[in-house]
Amino acid sequence: MDQHERIVALLRNYLKEELTAAERAELAAWADHKPENRWLLKRIGQEDRLMDDMKAYWDLWNDEEATGREQRIGANFRDKAELAAQSRVPLKTRGLRRWLPYAAAALIVLAVGFWVVGNRWPMADDGTLAATEIRPGGNRATLTLADGRTVDLSEEQSGIVVGDGITYPDGTLVDASLRESVLESGKSAKQSHMLTLTTPKGGTYQVTLPDGSKVWLNAASTITYPSRFAGNERVVEISGEAFLSVTTDKSRPFSVKSNGQIVKVLGTAFNLSAYPDEPETKTTLVEGSVRVAPNTEHQQSITIRPGEQSVVRGVTAIVTQVDVERYTSWKSGYFYFKNTPFNEVMQQLARWYDIEVIYNGRIPQETFSGKMDRDLTLNAVLKLLNVSEIQAQIADNEKLIVY
Repeated sequence: MDQHERIVALLRNYLKEELTAAERAELAAWADHKPENRWLLKRIGQEDRLMDDMKAYWDLWNDEEATGREQRIGANFRDKAELAAQSRVPLKTRGLRRWLPYAAAALIVLAVGFWVVGNRWPMADDGTLAATEIRPGGNRATLTLADGRTVDLSEEQSGIVVGDGITYPDGTLVDASLRESVLESGKSAKQSHMLTLTTPKGGTYQVTLPDGSKVWLNAASTITYPSRFAGNERVVEISGEAFLSVTTDKSRPFSVKSNGQIVKVLGTAFNLSAYPDEPETKTTLVEGSVRVAPNTEHQQSITIRPGEQSVVRGVTAIVTQVDVERYTSWKSGYFYFKNTPFNEVMQQLARWYDIEVIYNGRIPQETFSGKMDRDLTLNAVLKLLNVSEIQAQIADNEKLIVY
């Protein structure tokens, strides 16, 4: 039995809860050997994520290039997986737990849990990447006050809450001076002050607005908002990417100004991608209803519904049906690529890992599909992407050179 088969066997026993003490130690040693191994072991212990991986596996291999055995197992398993997913019943109560060992084998076969559609490449050689580990992003942000002062927010906290003072979710004040100098005078609606929350590359943060609405900022993003919502409307401005869960208040509509458009809502949840270095502004609706209008004269607004996305480019706007998860997965802590062009994948990695991507030649035309956690190191991500046909090298701890 080679190492590949041995790990599959250990994972089978792990899922069936039949590991011996010696096997547990062996599997733990394997998991500690590489970050992607730890990621895989963690993922196969999460049944919801594992179901997604299994369905992706059978969809991928149940094609003309699959063997007869793979097609038979895939068809049988997919039917059961779909049934369990639709009923939302735990796997073990549907009699499906015996199928989980197949998932372990599937994940190993597919380059340690990452499935790539149309690009079935071997793992990258160890010498492809530099030995330096580039860590993933985390909770990093800066709060800019109306008088220009800035406050570096705690990396130990996940966000801030704007109320009578500016606090962290656990109730501690961000800065004792903020209560008096910024917010006390803002008790009068006429004296509401503008605040700006900014995440750098490699940063993410949350803010609970004065009305209770919640905003999650992705990397390299900014939201400007008042310390109090005055008058009969609530207006914020966003650059970059954010997920918003807006508190319903029919008497005060909520508006979001961004790159080339205005989004108007009453109460809803949606993702907004409006990076200034991208030609399009995308609004993806999760629930509720919103109106999107290009920020130009004589342009009519368009209404989008859950599962739809508006794309505003200059004076034009279109609406399409999309896989919402692809555009909101970052909020839940993982990347989700679906036939995503190589340069877009690199753009997401550049923002999250705070690196510069340099193409030494043409931009590769390959596309990628799959899911992986955002807490992996960049080196582990590149290995999971199986970039052996595309040579990549990390230089100066801040650049990724693609050959």
